[in-house]
Amino acid sequence: QTCALPIWLDKWLRINPRKNQQLLEMQVQVREFCSGYAKCPASGYRLILHGENGCGKTHTARAISNWARLNAINLPLVNAPGNEVVSCLATTQYVNWPRVIDEMKSGDWEMVERMMTPNLLVIDDIGAEYDPSKIATEKLYLLLEHRERKWMVLTTNVPPEKWEEKFERRISSRLLRNSHIVALDKVPDYNS
Repeated sequence: QTCALPIWLDKWLRINPRKNQQLLEMQVQVREFCSGYAKCPASGYRLILHGENGCGKTHTARAISNWARLNAINLPLVNAPGNEVVSCLATTQYVNWPRVIDEMKSGDWEMVERMMTPNLLVIDDIGAEYDPSKIATEKLYLLLEHRERKWMVLTTNVPPEKWEEKFERRISSRLLRNSHIVALDKVPDYNS
């Protein structure tokens, strides 16, 4: 059984489900996420992809980011805070979390502030950073708290049952809140 993808999604995602149920589920979730974002870029939910290396998490996150960035001008009209109707030029930002942490360690403390404002924020590889100081944990908490009802895609190698151990309880709780979680732990490595 294959997942019938809209042409626009198939063009950007380019994932062959290879009869893998988890990849089929991911396609459904990505389609719903992108459709929801296109209808209302002002508020949304988190899509969290977790699995081992090589299962397509980063590929999918980049595809969503590229689709959103290149098609932002086609998004619908939305109500602005003053109830006036305005044309939406939605913004998208893609970041690799370990690189963000390295940039902060180099003195770019404004980086996380810049991640608060895009309509869609894609954060790749949370939990892969080396951060004995726990700066990453604090900044991730602030982002999740601030962006609770905003569109986000997150990828991680850490399964949900280990989030509390890896990130601490308050982050684990926020990752579970207003999120659609897609397991890719049974997807074979694309490189094998």
